[in-house]
Order: sequence, then structure tokens, then C-alpha cells
Amino acid sequence: MQTETAISYGRFFSGDTSRLDGFVQTPETYVADEGYVLTLEQTLVTTQQALIIFSIESLIDETLAELFATNENGIYTFIGIDTIEFGPANSLSLEHNGGTLQFGGWMMKELADRRTDTTRFFAITVSGMSNKDEKDFFIRLNEMANPQNIIIPMETNIGTHEFVLACATGENAILRFTPLGISIERTVSNIGDVFYNVVSGLHFRMNNGEIATFSQLLEFHGIRGLDIAECYEDENVYLRFELTALFREITGISDLAGIILNYVEYCVIDTTVTTPFTPGPAMQPFELQPYYYGHLRLPIEELCANIGTAFRWDDETNSAVIQYRNSSFVIATNSNIVVKNGDMIEVGSADYDAAFISEDGRLMVSVGLLDLMGIGLLSINQCDDGEFLPVSQWMRKIIP
Repeated sequence: MQTETAISYGRFFSGDTSRLDGFVQTPETYVADEGYVLTLEQTLVTTQQALIIFSIESLIDETLAELFATNENGIYTFIGIDTIEFGPANSLSLEHNGGTLQFGGWMMKELADRRTDTTRFFAITVSGMSNKDEKDFFIRLNEMANPQNIIIPMETNIGTHEFVLACATGENAILRFTPLGISIERTVSNIGDVFYNVVSGLHFRMNNGEIATFSQLLEFHGIRGLDIAECYEDENVYLRFELTALFREITGISDLAGIILNYVEYCVIDTTVTTPFTPGPAMQPFELQPYYYGHLRLPIEELCANIGTAFRWDDETNSAVIQYRNSSFVIATNSNIVVKNGDMIEVGSADYDAAFISEDGRLMVSVGLLDLMGIGLLSINQCDDGEFLPVSQWMRKIIP
């Protein structure tokens, strides 16, 4: 079977993925019965993350119908909660509390562009685990008549860098870094949104001197609570959390000069060397009132004003043009296409406009644009007492 190398991981990361070429394994291990072939195509692992590509091939008409079955909405139904089993090869080695392997869950998606008449390809992403002893994993197709495990060796030659950063709560933050992503373990207040509390004040100085925010570099994947750390300071309870995220584009430790947390910049070479840091206005989170039009949208003029950029309206193409963080974005009305640096990217379904002009004459854009721009977004749709607000009172917290 013909395989690809790191080019497959362009489905996980933007930009140049050739930096992974020396790390991607192509085992092509398979198991089969009369109806299916399950093949482990590629693996890319660190002690914190695992990216796995596998294929399922149908051998007979009956299983072919099952593999490509759809419901009344045209959605494929073969993959369900029990179809694929994936996890530690030896369950006895899984120690949740302080053990050598802590497994934080996984996500799966189809690589539709690789689909053939008889085969479908899928990718599993594990972004939050601790596997210092490189315990093996397994994958199994339960639809087989006699399901068999394929062992996935968790061998890795990708190093993990660990940084200990002092925090105001008195408990150090721990940031673990690989070219695929990070995890950050931090004690934060339980008041407000936990994700926001963990990433608040976290930025990076690149080796060219530019400052990159969490949202600019990384995509959030998961968060889990660790041991309770009850520090009754300022009448707040502080809890310990670990957040995991994957880089939008492969990032090596040599790409960084500093890690910034809570107005302090730590030198990557020696974290005992610190300097004060003051974020600029365009890096500060802010709130926007969304506009409902089939879906919640955001006013582009107010958005651009807060992030320190501007947009230009093109009458000939009925589109807005934005220059932001060395990238250009073209958002047209009556279309679900956003053009980023010349590449056409769909935002939502075909009947979903990326932009439209509201009744009061303002240009409203899809919230999907923010992800393309590397901007985070949180919903504020509840009162302090937990009661949901009416849609007209919802707000969006924007995290540049």
C-alpha cells in the first residue's frame, strides 16, 4: 500500500510539516478477517501527544454497504461509540493517580480526501497524556467477526522540554513543550471560566522578537482537574488544572526565546532569568455583543478596532479585506468561503454566509473567521447564578 510521509499531518497543522519527516512512522501493520482489513498507516508520538492514521478496507459487498452506510441526512454511520477501540495495550499499566501513564482521552475524524471505493481513512488525536515510560497502545475494529488488536508502539525520539514558572498563587506552573503542542499545569481561581483562567496571561516571545499569544499559536484540546489545591487567598478557592493544546503550525523549541506568564517573561534557555512584561492593548481580551442571523455573528469593525487592525471594503467584490498578523483575509457576502493568504477555506455549510450586512448597516462576520485568524472565543451566556440569559443578552469574550 502506498503511503505518505509527514504530508498527512498537514491535516493537523498548517504551514510546513516537513519538519516531522524524521519522526513519522509508517508501520503498515494490519489485521484482517473475511470482511475487513484494519491497517495502521502512520503514527507520530511524543510522551504527551499521539497522532495516528489508520484505514478500514471492505472486502465483500456486505461490509462495503456497512462501511459506507449513511442516514437520512447523508451522514456516514459506520463509526460509532463502540466501532473503534483504542487505549493502553495493558490496562493494568494505566495508573490514573501519579502513575507512569495518564491517558486524557482522544478524538477521531475521517480523512475524507483519502477515501477510495472500498476504503476509508481516519485519524486519532491524543493531546493530553503522560507517558514517560512509553507504554504501548492498541487499536481494534470491533466490527470484525473476531476483533484483533494492533499494537501501536509508543516509541518516540521527539523530546519534551519542561519549564517551571513561578506563579502568584505560590504554586509553580509547569509547561511541557513538544513540537506538536503543549500542556500547562497551573493553579487558578475557580471563579469564572476555567479555560480562560488557565491561559490568561500566557504568551510567547518568538526568536524574531515578536510576541505570539496562546490563541495565535495553539488550538485548545482539553482540560482536566488535578489534585485540589485549596489556597484561601482573596476569599477565592484555587484549584489545580492541566490544559492541553496542539500548535497550529509545528513549532520547535529553537523558535522560542521566552515564555510569558502573568506579566513575567521567562528566558527559554534559563527560566531563572526573568523580566517584567506589559501586554499591549491589542493583546488584551475584550467583549463583543454578537448579532443573531441564523447563527451568531460578530461586528467586524468593532472586532478590528480592538485587535489593532483595520478592514477595507471592496465594492467590486462585495467583500472585506483584513490584514492581521502577517496574513490577509478576504470575506465576501453571499458566500461561505473565506480566502486566507490566497487559499479558499469553507466556513460552515454551503447555505451559511461568512459575512452579511445587518439592518443597521454594519458588516457582520462568522465566528469561524476568528479561528482562521488565530483568535480565541468564549461565550458568556449565563448569569453569575448559573441561569441562562436570553440570546439577545449573550456576549462573546474575544481572546487575541
